[in-house]
Amino acid sequence: MIVKNEEENLPRALASVRGVADELIVVDTGSKDRTVEIAREFGAKVFHFDWCDDFSAARNESIRHATKDYILWLDGDDEFQSNHPGELRKILKIHRGKAFHFLVQLLSEDRKDEYYQVRLFPRRKDILFEGRVHEQPNYSLRRSGILTLVTQLRIVHHGYISPENIVQKLERNLKILEAEQAEKKGDIIVRFFRAKTTMGLHRVKESEILYKKIIEDAKNDKFFRTTEYWRMSYLDLINVLAAQGSYGDAKTYIADLKNTFGTDFFCCYYLGNILMREGDYPGALKELAAAEKIGIEMGTFPVNKPQMLAGLHAYAGFCCAKERRRLDAKEYAVKALKESGTDPHLLDSISDTFIILRDPESLTTALSKMTPGTGKYHYKTGMCHIYQGHMADAASELETALRLGQQTRNCLSALMLCYEGLRLLDKAIALASEWGPVFENDSELSKRLLSIYIDTCRYEEASGLLERLNGQKDIELKAADIYIAALKEDWEKMLACSLDLFQAMAPDKVPSLENIIRLDKELLQINEKKAALYMQQSIGLFAAKSSSSFNS
Repeated sequence: MIVKNEEENLPRALASVRGVADELIVVDTGSKDRTVEIAREFGAKVFHFDWCDDFSAARNESIRHATKDYILWLDGDDEFQSNHPGELRKILKIHRGKAFHFLVQLLSEDRKDEYYQVRLFPRRKDILFEGRVHEQPNYSLRRSGILTLVTQLRIVHHGYISPENIVQKLERNLKILEAEQAEKKGDIIVRFFRAKTTMGLHRVKESEILYKKIIEDAKNDKFFRTTEYWRMSYLDLINVLAAQGSYGDAKTYIADLKNTFGTDFFCCYYLGNILMREGDYPGALKELAAAEKIGIEMGTFPVNKPQMLAGLHAYAGFCCAKERRRLDAKEYAVKALKESGTDPHLLDSISDTFIILRDPESLTTALSKMTPGTGKYHYKTGMCHIYQGHMADAASELETALRLGQQTRNCLSALMLCYEGLRLLDKAIALASEWGPVFENDSELSKRLLSIYIDTCRYEEASGLLERLNGQKDIELKAADIYIAALKEDWEKMLACSLDLFQAMAPDKVPSLENIIRLDKELLQINEKKAALYMQQSIGLFAAKSSSSFNS
């Protein structure tokens, strides 16, 4: 072990190998707490090493002091776990001279990543750690021709519980990697870890540039192509591109990944996610189903298997909801909700599915797992109140959502609906005035505003709105034009607009007054209820004004 200021974690780590290890070698790199004292209390041989920003140098110093046949290496915040006493010695006896992968679990605040890592290997002078950060003995094991076997022995790493701790470690690692890169300009593995670290720090553009260069340079680096880092570079780059909305670019790299490594869970999963974001729900469902059928195969890079399965079910549920497959959507979303823990991204997708399904009970359950106080949270709480018929509560939540930055057309539309239901029409008009550009570019919002203008007898405002929407008028808006003309007793315009609507609906039919009068019935047949109502009211006004002319 190499340690520094690990007094909280070290007792757990050393206790976990009590009765397993024949000797404990602890190299301290400058602790200011009780780390050294605790190590000696456990019977460890303690040595000191001046820290030089090189994890491999410190790790190799610890190996130098070892005297037994095998090296089991741990971090100060690791915990060795085995279900059966003597399991480790039994494996060594059967497979003498080999190296061994353990299953490593990285525990953080809301997730558990797992991967296989070489943690046990023969003590030989030609086997050393390499790399200033993310140090590994893998390269020297390969050069020495030592085979590695996979075991189910487990190490739990507790070092990523605190988000602040993670950021500190990443920033420390990045400085070391940048210095190492300056020395080893052509080392593609150092560049890979640098890209991964910048991605962890959410410096996505920098990560994208690094990963693209890595994949390009890998064509001329045979050794890199024998490592798992090559495939990981593709997967990380696809994630980075998708996060930036570069879906076309991401799909190109997915196709390249499939051609290079074959179709696996990750290819299908990531492509399904991207197709969902693009609105291709049938295509997304096809890819997600393929991913579920293939299953996740654990490798030597961290994967949160439960979270990925929860994501698969969450995305499938959302796509099914969009495709109006209500039962399938509900089944997937409920399953994802049980699997997701408190992952905010997945809970966001799951709650969106329940909003589409208009399922307030399930939406309430999802909201109970989400972090309150955000614009999205208040928007979704507002939608839940709408489905329960609590319009005043819904309006309050949606107003809060707007103040917190949830300035989306869905939030505005829901708030307009609340104001209409509560007959707070002046507030609705004020909202539309405040968010004028959004309303003008969205036909559904414009229809809500138009209806309010008509209800409040603001015919000039209604006419002005329709004039601004001239290039995007659908059937309902055309029918509204007719109704406003009738309200203004502009019968010539009413007739011209009616003719325009008739020709839009039946371009092959010869127009007649009788056919125009029956337009409301035609509109009801195609479920244009609001447009049909506008036509009925228009014809009623015309009939009341000039009954004899109308009858003739």
